[in-house]
Amino acid sequence: MRIAAVALVLAAFAPSLSAQVLSPQYPGGYQPRFDEQKDRDLEEQEPSLPPYPVEAKLVRIDTGPVSAFDFFVDADSVTVGRDGVTRYTLVARSRSGATNVSYEGIHCGKFERKVYAFGREDHTWGLARRSEWESISRTDGNRQRATLAEDFFCSPSGIARSADDAVLALRRGESRQGSASEFRDRPR
Repeated sequence: MRIAAVALVLAAFAPSLSAQVLSPQYPGGYQPRFDEQKDRDLEEQEPSLPPYPVEAKLVRIDTGPVSAFDFFVDADSVTVGRDGVTRYTLVARSRSGATNVSYEGIHCGKFERKVYAFGREDHTWGLARRSEWESISRTDGNRQRATLAEDFFCSPSGIARSADDAVLALRRGESRQGSASEFRDRPR
């Protein structure tokens, strides 16, 4: 009973105590670095489709030994929009030579992905019939998107990196995070 009373008193005064502790550090009041409502309301940019990928510009990404496909990103297609979405062309090639090409986006802050268009045999784009944001899965069938988000395009705090930094990391074949576990372990 006594412990519950002490806990109740502490809970009642905790907000004012934290405000007093923070007030010397933030004379104008604490201002968060990011405006969450503004980020939520940020309107997605209408993407413009890039030129069809050229073999010489493709950079291989390693998604582990289990995949039946080799994955590549067209370095010239990587952009980061004002909306915080990293857009890129992904090429998936099976061991038998079958190739799938797609133009996609990753929203780092939400850990979501979207497919905008698919490549055709005549090297033109066809808009995706169902172009909606979906959570990025770490399953083997979708490991390429998680690898791109965690290792190359997004910071552990969920902020999109610059296109130049992402392309540099892709070309070097190294994780931009240093430790991808930081990203995977962050709360969502």
